[in-house]
Amino acid sequence: MADIRLNDADKAIIEELQQGRVTAAYLDRRIRWERGYLTQRLRRLQEHGIVVNLEDTGLYELIPGEQEL
Repeated sequence: MADIRLNDADKAIIEELQQGRVTAAYLDRRIRWERGYLTQRLRRLQEHGIVVNLEDTGLYELIPGEQEL
């Protein structure tokens, strides 16, 4: 995994992503943070090469090799 400090929201997002692709709307229903904050965290994870936004659709998946916390 990229050398960044993950907060609790990042860890919760990654746990959901380990089950498959997600959107911020989906995460909003699954974990306790608001959609806007989740979108911000997903973008940060993308900037650090942990997730990819598939064709800029808002559908995210883990980049291969980033499966472990």
